[in-house]
Amino acid sequence: MDPLRIAFTEFWLGFDPADNFITRMLDRSFELSSEPDVVFFSCFDSRHRKFAKSLKVFFSGENVRPNRTECDHAISFELDERGGRDIRWPLYNLYLDPRFEPVVERREKFCCMVVSNAASRHRIDFFKALSRYRPVDSGGKALNNVGGPVKDKLDFIKGYRFCMAFENAYYPGYTTEKILEAKKAGCIPIYWGNPEIARDFDADSFVNATSFPSFSSCIESIEALDRDEGAFRRMQERPLLPNNQYTKYSDPLRFRGWLNEVVSSKPRRGRSYLFSWPVGKLNAFKSRAVNLYGRSRFRNDLAALGRGTK
Repeated sequence: MDPLRIAFTEFWLGFDPADNFITRMLDRSFELSSEPDVVFFSCFDSRHRKFAKSLKVFFSGENVRPNRTECDHAISFELDERGGRDIRWPLYNLYLDPRFEPVVERREKFCCMVVSNAASRHRIDFFKALSRYRPVDSGGKALNNVGGPVKDKLDFIKGYRFCMAFENAYYPGYTTEKILEAKKAGCIPIYWGNPEIARDFDADSFVNATSFPSFSSCIESIEALDRDEGAFRRMQERPLLPNNQYTKYSDPLRFRGWLNEVVSSKPRRGRSYLFSWPVGKLNAFKSRAVNLYGRSRFRNDLAALGRGTK
């Protein structure tokens, strides 16, 4: 069998087209080509359009919907897999294997956060609110209070009981590496973002801020957990994955099977980009609207209670 001709375009800086999470799953030989059978493209440009006759597979680790006018298949965080034409493969799978035994140990330092993006006001406000109970250490560029940004995030957070693991945005299915890194370091993650996070991970293995209606109710739960060493230890020792077994969204064998079936399929005929721009705009609007809705469901009620976050 001739090598599969593939191309990658619009991925992040430093992405290696010859060795990555996709090529390592291919069960047949391949070669990088300027005339590819299959084009894998991401969300940072539109150069993929020049490959009009190739099979097109979209990938996104960002909070960006697949534009169905531009791809045949998609690897994303979308819960709708379109009857197997697409696959949900959240970004955390590219960072760490989610199947591991948690670190279980007694710790004294309360909570930390490592964030560079200060634009997420919801996350910043919660940091300030939680700091009113006990000081939260910030090791990133945003609200840094430890003498400058830390060089090694995982090394920094492994000394804390809790770690804030807030996504940049709220959207069903959108789960990044943040919760995984916190749990791997032995912290209890305080997670906010994907309202369907229980499809990925055991809800008893972390604090799911997304399930609380307000800052105050979530912080009360964290305070109770912090004071109850037995309850804290039970959550700390519980693996992220239910029974520490892969779900359908983290099973590498399932991803491998889907990928190798897809690269053998035929591209859509008569592809047109006529509706690409309006579909892209509609997707972006939906993302913003859902994110605003999610933030409204987790209310910052501290000011109303006389416990403002300034």
